[in-house]
Amino acid sequence: MGLKINHNVAAMNSWRNLKATDEAMNKTLERLSSGSKLNRASDGPANMVIAEQMRSQVASLEQATSNSELAVSLVQTAESSLNEVNNILIRMRQLSLHAANEGVNDDKMLAADQAEVDNLLQTLDGIANQAQFGTRSLLDGSNGISGVAVGEGIRFVKAETETESSPADGYEVDVTSASTRARLEGSRPLSEEETNSGGVQFTLHEGGRSLTYYSKVGETMESIVNNLEQLIKQNNMSMEVGSTEDGRLWAEHTEYGSEPSFGAVTSVEGLLTEQANTLAESVQGTDVQGTIGGELAHGDGRFLSAAQGTKAEGLVIEYVGGVKTQPKTDDQGNPVLDANGQPAEPMDISEGAAYVTNNSLTFQVGPAQAQSARIDLPNMNSHTLSRDMDNDSGFSSLGDVDITTFQGAQDAMTLIDQALHEVTSVRGNLGAFQKNTLETNLSNLRYAKENMTAAESEIRDTDMAEEMSKFTRQQILLSSGMAMLGQANQTPKAVLSLLNAQ
Repeated sequence: MGLKINHNVAAMNSWRNLKATDEAMNKTLERLSSGSKLNRASDGPANMVIAEQMRSQVASLEQATSNSELAVSLVQTAESSLNEVNNILIRMRQLSLHAANEGVNDDKMLAADQAEVDNLLQTLDGIANQAQFGTRSLLDGSNGISGVAVGEGIRFVKAETETESSPADGYEVDVTSASTRARLEGSRPLSEEETNSGGVQFTLHEGGRSLTYYSKVGETMESIVNNLEQLIKQNNMSMEVGSTEDGRLWAEHTEYGSEPSFGAVTSVEGLLTEQANTLAESVQGTDVQGTIGGELAHGDGRFLSAAQGTKAEGLVIEYVGGVKTQPKTDDQGNPVLDANGQPAEPMDISEGAAYVTNNSLTFQVGPAQAQSARIDLPNMNSHTLSRDMDNDSGFSSLGDVDITTFQGAQDAMTLIDQALHEVTSVRGNLGAFQKNTLETNLSNLRYAKENMTAAESEIRDTDMAEEMSKFTRQQILLSSGMAMLGQANQTPKAVLSLLNAQ
């Protein structure tokens, strides 16, 4: 073999392998001591990028979970206050029923009932004003949705949580066609012969209910209409009947729109149906048509709803005005003609605007942008409950009820029932929001966090058994490498033996 002293390649080889073993052992020791196999970007650049993204997602999932849990607490706080409002309304209804028992009540008993009602109303208003979550008021209307509409025959109905607050000049509302009701109308009045003979059959069908009436000898159309109205009321049918100026009978559905309908049969042709003893279906009504915010809206009866996906989505307007058929006119008032020389389509029959303020609560319930949920908490003050309900006592809201008279007690029950409906509807919305939005979302977030953490662990965490096996191997290699480096350093000493032999 060759003996060299300037370059000990064997020692260099042993040193290189020993160095590599030492570096590998240091990495193994670092992974074993930290529990992580990604301690710096050089340990796995691509894996480091993925792992850090996952770490960010896990942290976001944790925060979203915390957000949802706090939202549940807020909803439960509001719902518990509404539960007490429910109890107050139930007690007020009991008092109204007691006050309505006019035969045994005297003035002192009625005054005592009214005093308790007044006290209950004060308590209700106190709950509405004082219910809080931290410093946030819950039931005073500051977290609700309010709106108003201006324009002839235009009435604001409601807006949803997805409805954006309107601009300064509101959402423009243009009604182009009013709604109508399903209708049948006779082509002729009752003849003198039919009046004198009597026995003309009138049958009406509506909503699964029906009635039949036979005219009497000498009965006029006015009397027939009155008797039909009584039967309609007795059978709880959603219809109206009447007669035209020239004595022709007509019937209409009480609800507007294209869906409601009814049928009729008469034993004599022309009185309400074209043919005798043949069921005639009513002429279909129409839905209101128009635009909200400059975009086509959906009509349902007299209600016009903003289209989905628009800024005004969820806004509902009711048009209660009449039908106008005037044609479009120019600045001089002359009719505008179309290409065929005919009057152009009627202009908007009503124009106005809807103003919406949306202060509903928004909860960030997801780990990414726009993953939020909203709910509104309306004003539960007694002067906003049961507002503008028809009643003979002139009560404008629940806060005005007076049960010291029989009629007042009767009307109070009507308003209290409406208030109970409004409060329980809000409670139902809160319960559905808590169960179907927040709690379901919480369950999903927890599963997502668990799975994301498991995925991050696969990339980032050290497999201790595998690293211990590597560590044992590296210990052996380190010992043998040091031994071999020593042996390689002994080889040049053989040259001294040659020199000594001289």
